[in-house]
Formats: sequence, structure tokens, C-alpha cells
Amino acid sequence: MRGCFWFGDLSDTLRSMKRFHWAFWACWCIGCAPSIGQVADRSFPDPAAAPDASALMSALREDAIVGPVLFAPDEAFGTHRAQLLIGVVDSSLDPPRLVRAGQAVDRAYFYPASTVKLFAAVGALLRIQELQSSGIPADADTPLTFHPMFEGEALESSDPSNRDTGLITVRHEIRKLFVVSDNRAFNRLLGFVGRADLNRMMHDAGLGSVRIRHRLSVGYSAEQNRRMPRIDLDLGDGRVHTIRERVDPPADETTGVPMLDVGDAEMVAGERRERPKSFARSNRVSLRDLQDAVVMVVRPDVDLGKPGFPLSDEHRALLVEAMGMLPRESGNPRYDPDAYPDEWAKFMLPGVRRALPSRAVRIYNKIGLAYGFTTTTSGISIDGRPPALFIAGTLYTNANGTLNDNVYEYDTVAFPYWSAVGETVVRASSGRTDHNATEKSGVLHE
Repeated sequence: MRGCFWFGDLSDTLRSMKRFHWAFWACWCIGCAPSIGQVADRSFPDPAAAPDASALMSALREDAIVGPVLFAPDEAFGTHRAQLLIGVVDSSLDPPRLVRAGQAVDRAYFYPASTVKLFAAVGALLRIQELQSSGIPADADTPLTFHPMFEGEALESSDPSNRDTGLITVRHEIRKLFVVSDNRAFNRLLGFVGRADLNRMMHDAGLGSVRIRHRLSVGYSAEQNRRMPRIDLDLGDGRVHTIRERVDPPADETTGVPMLDVGDAEMVAGERRERPKSFARSNRVSLRDLQDAVVMVVRPDVDLGKPGFPLSDEHRALLVEAMGMLPRESGNPRYDPDAYPDEWAKFMLPGVRRALPSRAVRIYNKIGLAYGFTTTTSGISIDGRPPALFIAGTLYTNANGTLNDNVYEYDTVAFPYWSAVGETVVRASSGRTDHNATEKSGVLHE
């Protein structure tokens, strides 16, 4: 289709209220979150005694896998565009604060890929709360019907993966979105909220860099991405509330962000174009805002100096559960663990488990993978404690310099790198140094 853009993502490439009381979080983790262990081993510091974030960055500098990539000389930065931001919760303060250290943070544009699905999940729940405030009795389990926008599209009113009802609901889309990074789930939730309103919600929360411009893995033009579908909400007893089809305002191109052009060539409709790919009309978020978004959901008691998400307790719990769930733990929908291993949507999990093999670890995160970029924004929980360690980062792996050819060094470079980041940071956090870099699984190959 001429004039259209294909925005790839993980599924295709690979396979608020502001604060609540700390005691509420602890009770919720025991009663509602996925089982992650409750007996705390005090060899891992309490949040109030968390390690210095700069010390964790120093540990990464010394790591044989991470160091040469993350701390590459300036002239080599463009090879991997590696950026990393570590945040450690200082709970000795009232309210707790996030103490951070970073390397090359927002030095260059990165394609956020599936990480933007976090915003759509939050926005969908905020939309439900807005409907409830206006007297519409909708909730996360209200059945939704999506009407077609363009020729060739069909009415969508059912979801066979929903083992409970077979219907489309916000709750079910959020689970799919986090557990296996489902693209259609994101597109549905984006349509439910609306592009303009989703950006507004994120900006109201203090995430001013967020620019959601397009859906994922569909060949829509910029004009088509402005259209949002008609959606019918089945309120029961024959009552239906309709969100009318609408057209959002045009999205401005991204400006003022370094290195928006990526690579040496790109494939367009099967033809090679000898030019960099411009991401000026693509989704965008800063690394700091990406990290803040996770903190706002899983640690709303932490003072970021931003308004945060006005989520209800119920909706926050729904998000946290989905963000931490592994594919094999999901009862609805169900996923084959051979096709969807634990690390499917958690890049750092193998390394974190190597660092703490006998400990219960839970990673609350959202990852993205497309165009050679792998990106994660994560909060790490040990032994059932509220996450006190947050890692956000991005890496670009594209040795041949061609975009859209699906030849990227994910397996040989990106995944070993992220596994090493998780292992090194968690080992340093826990005071463990009984490891050798050569023991880590995976070796970087250029």
C-alpha cells in the first residue's frame, strides 16, 4: 500500500491514584500478586539500605559483557546506542525517593516498540474510571465490540482466547498485552482510549515526552492512524453505551531529539532504499519517563515529583498482577510454555535468576523489540518485597545497518547483554561478587 508505514514489534519479529500506604502494598502482594515467596532472606538489603545507584553503574562498567557496549567510546556510540538508567528506592526518606544513575540517557532516539503498551493499559483503565465518573457502569470486564474502520476489516466482538466468556474485555487485553506482548491487544486498547486522549493522560501524569502516533504491526498510513473505531460497551440488561468513531488531530513530527535517523538503508515494500530510516513520525518516549511510568504503577508511594496515575486500588492491582505474570502462570489466556518460555517478555530474567538461584524473583516490566532495538523498563522484586530496584534501558543491534530486513542480532548480542545487565546489577545489589563473567550464558558476537 503506497504511503503506508509498517510498524513492527515483538509479536511479529520474534514469534491512579498517586499514592497508597506501604502496608497496603505488602498486604496486596501476599493476597493478590502472583506467588513470589514470602520469607525474606536478610542477606539481601532492605529497601531502606538499598545500594547506591552509582555503585551499580560501576559494577556494570567492570562487567565483561556489558561494559564494552554500554561504556563504548563516543565515536562508537552509534553502533549500539546503548542507554541505561538505574533507580534505587531510598525508603529512609518520607516519602521514599528514587535515587538514580545512568549512562547516555536519552543521548539518542530509540524506538520504544512494545514498551508503549504500558501506556495503553494504564489509559484503558483511566478511561473506564472516566466512564464510571460520568455515570456509565462499565468496568474492566465489560464486553466490547469493535466496529470496522476500513474496507476489508470485520466486526470484532469475540476473543476465543478468553476462556471465561469468549468476549473482548479490557482486563483480558491487558493480560495479553503484558504476558506475551500481544500487538492486537495494544491496538484495541489504543482504539478504546483514543490516541489524543492517551497522550493527554500521559502528559497529565507528568510523562511529557510520550508521543503515541500509531498502532503496531498494521500497515496504516499516518492519516489512517488518526481514526479510532466505534466501540459498543455491553452494560447488561440490553443496555449499550457507544463510543463513536472519531478522528484524532494530526500528530506533529518529533523534533529536537538526537539521532532520529537510524541505519544506512531500509526495506520498503520489499525494495531496498539506500537511506537511513527516519523515526520522526514514530512513537516516542524518553527513557526517564519510561522508567517513571513503571514506578508510578508498582510504587506509587515513591515521590517522583510528578502527578502520577490516578488509578483506583483495584485497577492498580490488575496492572501489577499482569506486569509480573509469566506465560506459564496465566490461566486465562493459556500459553504453551515451550512456545512462550519465562523470559519471553522479560529480557533480564535469566541473569537475575543466575544471580539469586535460590530466591523468589518477580520482575514487573514491559519490554519492546523491533527494528533492532531491544528496550526494557522494569522493577525487580525479591522475596515478595515491593520493588526497590528499577532498570530502564535500550540497545540497538543491527550489524548490517539495514532496517526492516528482520536481520538483527537479538539472540547473539541483545539477549546476552540484557541477561548480563540483570545478573550484574542484582549481584551488586545483594553484595554478591562470587561470579566470573565467563560463567554467564551467552557471548556477544559482532
